[in-house]
Amino acid sequence: MLPPTLIDPIHQARQSLATARQASNPRSETQALIDLGVIGLRGGNHRQAAGLLQQARILAEELNDRALHLDATDHLGTALFQLGQAPQAIDLLNQAVVDAREMGDRYREKAALEHLGMCLFGVRDFALAENSWKQSLSLAVDLNDPVHEAELLWLLAIVHAECSLRGAALERGREALRKFQLLGNPFVPWLTEHLLRYEQRTEERLAKPAESSALDSVLGPWSVSTNDLSASLSPPAPGLLRMAFSAVKSISRFFTSGFETVTEATYQSRLAECATCEHHTGVRCTRCGCFTSIKAWMPHEPCPLGRWDNIAHNSRAA
Repeated sequence: MLPPTLIDPIHQARQSLATARQASNPRSETQALIDLGVIGLRGGNHRQAAGLLQQARILAEELNDRALHLDATDHLGTALFQLGQAPQAIDLLNQAVVDAREMGDRYREKAALEHLGMCLFGVRDFALAENSWKQSLSLAVDLNDPVHEAELLWLLAIVHAECSLRGAALERGREALRKFQLLGNPFVPWLTEHLLRYEQRTEERLAKPAESSALDSVLGPWSVSTNDLSASLSPPAPGLLRMAFSAVKSISRFFTSGFETVTEATYQSRLAECATCEHHTGVRCTRCGCFTSIKAWMPHEPCPLGRWDNIAHNSRAA
């Protein structure tokens, strides 16, 4: 059974937008527009998402709020790429990287670099994609973000595989597996099997760990993390490493596969901690990009700032 709060981000963001407009609070309105844009983006409503994010970007510019402007720019670049506007998307994401560096915001720089790498991978500029992901990985290590570190290692394995650098792909894949295993990621067996098949030069398609559900139409098949462009890694005949990555990033597959969730008490304690954090929008964490009402259920997902570390970790079957 799926936890009922999985659909809360949409309700939360719409309610926040209505409240902000009623109170004539342009900053809160801008944040809510970004949250709704990100929800639309991950749900596959790319045109709607682009419209919302463009509105947010204009408002942020009028407010002279660089943090909100950066958030909107990063996700707008993602949306434009999904709409087939790769040159514009790459320009926006390059600007997001520059802005994040000027602001000294290494978390946003890390996310923008990953998204830029996704765009570059999508246009088959593998050298620049690899460079972007390496820079993002370096930041993930410096910021002690092991979840993002593991994901970026797997992305580097994918780009090496695409360039027929089998040895490098296997090395990066094994590094990622060790990280995922330490984090308790439930998809480790799935990843291991795909990496073994790749090592054995077998390109046969494996059965999916679980069918996608109606949840995909709400939030999309991707994780609660910042990887909005992960869909670009799944062409009609995806390679084994790309297929494995899509499974790891799938919310619906996590819950419908019966993996453990935390208890209600742990869940509520995590949300209460998020509510007091300056980096929480009320819907998303701007440090990791997650929808907190979803991520807080997952025992293998830590807070990037360590704010959940002292909360009792009790699990139950999903």
